[in-house]
Amino acid sequence: AINIAPTDAIPTTSPVQDTAIPTIPPGNTEPTPTQPAPTQPPPTNQPTPANPPPTALPVMLPTGPASETFDFELSMKSYSLTTAGGFDVATSSDTINSQSECRTFCAENDAMRYASNVIGDKCVCYSRNPEFSSSYCASLWGSQVASTAVASGTIGSKQPIGSCESDFCQDFPNEALCFTGNSLSLREYTLDSAGGFDLAVSSDLVNSDSECRIFCKDYDATRYASSVVGDKCICYTTNATTTVPCAMPWGDQVLSSSVASGTIFSKTPFTTCSADFCTANPNTGLCFTANELSLRDYTLTIAGGYTLATSSNSVSSELECRGFCAEYDAMRYA
Repeated sequence: AINIAPTDAIPTTSPVQDTAIPTIPPGNTEPTPTQPAPTQPPPTNQPTPANPPPTALPVMLPTGPASETFDFELSMKSYSLTTAGGFDVATSSDTINSQSECRTFCAENDAMRYASNVIGDKCVCYSRNPEFSSSYCASLWGSQVASTAVASGTIGSKQPIGSCESDFCQDFPNEALCFTGNSLSLREYTLDSAGGFDLAVSSDLVNSDSECRIFCKDYDATRYASSVVGDKCICYTTNATTTVPCAMPWGDQVLSSSVASGTIFSKTPFTTCSADFCTANPNTGLCFTANELSLRDYTLTIAGGYTLATSSNSVSSELECRGFCAEYDAMRYA
């Protein structure tokens, strides 16, 4: 049996503490924390930039004295505190119910983060690692992490923090969150060896796409479908001989309703294969599904160019018949 974590929340002993999947549905958002971030007025002889660059931290000034309180703030939707930036988890709590309570709880520490909608500890306190040889910094989530996969919340620090040069998934490539920025519908695309994705491992014990991402976190891509017959979760590795792995469209020969509803995820952006599934895999039962006629209206005969190839009286469903006849041009089931 496979032991699957219940959510994308990362244990409190992990270097990453703010990666829990929100309990609110994707697309919903929480209000921005009400405490405004301190700013400094721009020099009088220069205009204020209209749009600061993505990695700029206008509320985290690179110089300045430390504060006794957490005066320097960042949004958890954009940044994380990790060991890669010199921050170690000091303590945490799941009984804290407000940002102000979290500040009090973490008063003796260097930084904190509070999120009300995480599964796990809402309040986490951090200490600066005294042996950290680089400048302390906050990690951008980066393009591999979907903003909807990160809880809304606030990071507070007693000292200004710069932005790390590498993002979260560059430092922690085997985290489940690194799948969330690249996803496609299984009704439209599939992962196949012809597209450079080889099946690595699978499980029928996984019960959600978030569990599947955790199960497959050490691999390159995943596929989860709850309604399939067989393994719901499949992990893939990219084929070393394929220059650019691609997601394969099902194409015109496959009826979308014959494909299980689900999602495929990748740690790298998807490209689309030039060939569709049935072009690459012509001897597959799914390739019959888009072209059907009722046996009450039509039949296949020599006059129409069809010759009987094989038959069976032990096939008990249309799905089995398509599989039985997968290597042939046409089939009929009654």
